[in-house]
Amino acid sequence: MARLSAFGLCGIFLLCLLGSSCIARTQPLSPSDSSRKNLRAIALPLVFYTPDTRWGFGASGLFTFNLGKDTSIVKRSSVMPGFARTTLKQTLIWMPFQLFFRQQRYWFTGELDYFDYVYNYFGIGNGIPPEYIEKYGSIVYRIRLNAMRRLRPNLYGGLSYAFDHQRNELRDSAGLLMREQPSGVFGGSMSSIGIAINYDTRNHINWPTRGWLLQSEARGDGRFSGSDFNCLRISVNASRYIRLAPQHVLSLNGGASFAWGDPSFFQMSYLGGPNRLRGYYEGQYRDLHAAWLQAEYRSPFIWRLGLVAFGGTGTVFGRKQAWELSYLRPNAGAGIRFRLDKQQLLNLRLDCGLGYKAAGFYLTFGEAF
Repeated sequence: MARLSAFGLCGIFLLCLLGSSCIARTQPLSPSDSSRKNLRAIALPLVFYTPDTRWGFGASGLFTFNLGKDTSIVKRSSVMPGFARTTLKQTLIWMPFQLFFRQQRYWFTGELDYFDYVYNYFGIGNGIPPEYIEKYGSIVYRIRLNAMRRLRPNLYGGLSYAFDHQRNELRDSAGLLMREQPSGVFGGSMSSIGIAINYDTRNHINWPTRGWLLQSEARGDGRFSGSDFNCLRISVNASRYIRLAPQHVLSLNGGASFAWGDPSFFQMSYLGGPNRLRGYYEGQYRDLHAAWLQAEYRSPFIWRLGLVAFGGTGTVFGRKQAWELSYLRPNAGAGIRFRLDKQQLLNLRLDCGLGYKAAGFYLTFGEAF
């Protein structure tokens, strides 16, 4: 759902700019209504077209609120539900969330998803021609949960759990999936448990102008966790925010992910998508390990509009090839931001990214990193 046709994306973005018919926001209620006065909500329609889905229709929303006696403006709990249905009877339901409890002492993040969709497969490693693409149908049930407690100021740690149950339908009897049959080619249950550690000094959760966000996870799959696969995965992701002038921000991001053992190809490290080297399809490059660096310059423009320019590079390695400089994949692009909520500094994001023989448009809430 992150990468749609240019027609659909631009249509949605223009609708959002045209007025309140596309954006529904709760108004502050009277002080006597303490159970609802903190709730703020935004709703957006979704209309898109791709050759694999034909026309799709749905809606996405964002709810932000403070739990209990919390009064934070910069770290509010949020839930972002959405759904879409295509004319080919495909269904997508998603609900990422992050919840803060007890004056930010507890921090829960995760998502609940159901996808009956057509996915792209590009092979494993760097040796696949960039124009190669294979389609397969898949039904995915997904749970993600990080439950963390504040250990020291700005430092959180706790348990991490991930679950995917997947059923795949191969569409190309002569394709790579059928010929190579990587682990998980027909689906299975992926269940992993481990630890998560986050360090967060951002001055705002939605549009930071200074500070750090460091995220790390280590999870293992096996019979002990109810998984059909045996592997260990470790990931680190670091973002730095530097204010260059009022409302002008340089955002830097780098990260790496590693997998050992025999993971499903669906669990492997990857590049591409709306957050990691925009311009490439999500998972266009995948292998046991991945590493990336990217930067973005954010600037105001007029009214509620802002502009960004971004670029980066990354690579995958491990199973098919060792790390090599020649396999670094560059990306660059630009985007438009529309400020949906001035108090929460929440943006609607429309990006166009370019990669090596690749391009993509992305529409979503919030920033890439």
